[in-house]
Order: sequence, then C-alpha cells, then structure tokens
Amino acid sequence: MKHLMLGMLLGIVGCSPAPEIKYTQIINVISPSRSHELLVMRQDPGALGSLSTAVFLRAVDTTARGERIFVAKGEPNVIAEWLSETHASVRHSAKAEDIFSSKESVGGITIEYASK
Repeated sequence: MKHLMLGMLLGIVGCSPAPEIKYTQIINVISPSRSHELLVMRQDPGALGSLSTAVFLRAVDTTARGERIFVAKGEPNVIAEWLSETHASVRHSAKAEDIFSSKESVGGITIEYASK
C-alpha cells in the first residue's frame, strides 16, 4: 500500500506541467548599427516563485528572447545602453546578493555592469 501511494504521488508530481513564466518588456535599446538589442524584462513565474528582472541580448531580426545576460531578484531599476557596437552597459540598483547571474561577454559583445 505504501508503494502504491508513493507511486501515485510521484505520478501526479511528474506529470504536472512546468509553470508558465510571464515576461513583460520594460524597454529595448537597439545597438548603433541596429543589428542587436538589449531587452529589459520583468519575469513573473506566478505562484511558484518571485518576480525578477532580466536583461536579454538578441539579434534584431529574431523574435526569440535571446541570451539572458543579467538576472536580479525583485524589481531593481535597470538601465541598459550601448557604449559601442561591441560594448554594452547595464547599470542597476540591485544588491550583490540579489544578482542571480551576469555574463561578461556574449557573441563578441562585452557587457559591463555597475551598481547605481
């Protein structure tokens, strides 16, 4: 009986769909040559998590979200800008312990970060 109940529980948990994350675009900033863009977005996983803010880097000619280059807990102020075609800047008000990830380089584009 114990194994049957455990099997039923695992079957229910194993078959449940992954939570849908809702993305809300805050701003997009296009590179000087108009080939790439930085997207600042809020990520809301619903009841299973907490809000976070992310910056994505992607080619302008795609509808995919692109490469997530920065993620911070909550809703810190984030300013993304292009310093040149191959150099971007992300300034934010997040505390160091609230930053989940920050990539320094993606596809030949260097990203610098600064706390404001």
